[in-house]
Amino acid sequence: MVFRKLSKFNPASSVSYFLYSRVWQIVSFSVNLVLITTVFRPVEQGFYYAFLNFIAYMTLAEFGFNFLLTQFMSHEWVNVQVVDGCAHAPERTKARLASLLRVASIWTSFMIAASILLIGVGGWIFFRTSPNATTLTWQMPWALLVLAISTNLVVYTLRAILEGMDLMHLSQRAAFIATALSCIVLWIAMTCGLGLYSLALSQACVSVVLLALYVPPLLPVLRLRGTKAAGHDVISWWRDVWPVQWKIGVSWIANLIINQSFVPFIFHYQGAIEGGRVGILIQAYSFANMAGQAWLQTSMPKLAQLWARGEVDGLRRSAGRIVLKSTAFTFAIGAAALVAVAMVKTALPFYGQRIGDLSALAFLMASCVAFQIINVFSYAVRANKREPFIWQNITFAMLIAINNFMLSRVSSTMMFAGFLAVILLVIIPWVYSIWRRETRLPSSDAMGAGLRRGVGELAIRTDPS
Repeated sequence: MVFRKLSKFNPASSVSYFLYSRVWQIVSFSVNLVLITTVFRPVEQGFYYAFLNFIAYMTLAEFGFNFLLTQFMSHEWVNVQVVDGCAHAPERTKARLASLLRVASIWTSFMIAASILLIGVGGWIFFRTSPNATTLTWQMPWALLVLAISTNLVVYTLRAILEGMDLMHLSQRAAFIATALSCIVLWIAMTCGLGLYSLALSQACVSVVLLALYVPPLLPVLRLRGTKAAGHDVISWWRDVWPVQWKIGVSWIANLIINQSFVPFIFHYQGAIEGGRVGILIQAYSFANMAGQAWLQTSMPKLAQLWARGEVDGLRRSAGRIVLKSTAFTFAIGAAALVAVAMVKTALPFYGQRIGDLSALAFLMASCVAFQIINVFSYAVRANKREPFIWQNITFAMLIAINNFMLSRVSSTMMFAGFLAVILLVIIPWVYSIWRRETRLPSSDAMGAGLRRGVGELAIRTDPS
């Protein structure tokens, strides 16, 4: 049976490249950890992880647009045939694709301007107020990094169009190649002593490689941009995109605040050195959270099928089993991380002092385990194309922002303890009550409500962190 499954494995499929990317993330996480703690000074380490967090906030400029761009592109592309590099389609389809490309161009230009203004200038002001700002050169590396990420915003729009053309395997392959090459560039730059410039160089590598790999297969659709829209129904951003986009955008903002606001607060109140130590803990947390969701991601189709068949009892049992598997797996990863960090701090104190406190890691990993319960029940409800979690996400983000603002002044351990308390005392009971309410709905009502919500609200489960 194992050999039969292996014989069906396609090493060039989109799923294969997705798996390659996950394996590479494990390898790159380990190499990055060694190089950062070996090559960087403690203050540089703090600025490095603060830069990474601000990069994540640059995705706010997208505000969920690219996900919807893929959906609109997919709906129109079913009527298109590509012959000898030219797209052939009814005039109405060409007009709608042309209008969609124009909307994408305008929004991408807006994204670049907003990211440079809000994140680039805002980050400059934030880093300038650090007491460690005069101890190293960060201004030019930050400016180059903002420029590289702004270019990446163009690339992300092209990727959304490519995936809408049902070329997911090309998108995943390009992403894997770009990620691998950018990591190699990052490691070489670090080893050569380029410091914070290393991050900007790696992101520039991502832009160059993805542009080279994305543009050729996109040429057939990009040539349609000049098609006249007169007399045809066109896609309007305000009428067709924005009514769903704002919900996705709000959810993304909330998720970024929940998962990406720890290091900036510690950096500001405790200094760059402590910010760097906490940055390593956050990377470990993100890796454990991603690994814990593996059970959930592979079970989503089954959960959706149970909703479709109205098998609510089976849905509850499946969700319960996923909770047990996910929390147990995450607990094992968290325990292993605690043991590994304790051993490093004991046997290799030079490296151990560059990693955050064990007590802070313990609270963070406990939060990661508890977070799996939230993930399972919220994803299980969203499998029915329902999104009753917007206000819960907003409240969660506000509580975490308040927690981080108040407790980061004390210590990272207290901040992560507050994070765990919010999850256990507020969010899990709230999410579970929504889960109980949704699964008490008659199956026909649940399915009808889900269909009325549509694919747009299912998009809100997408997480940029």
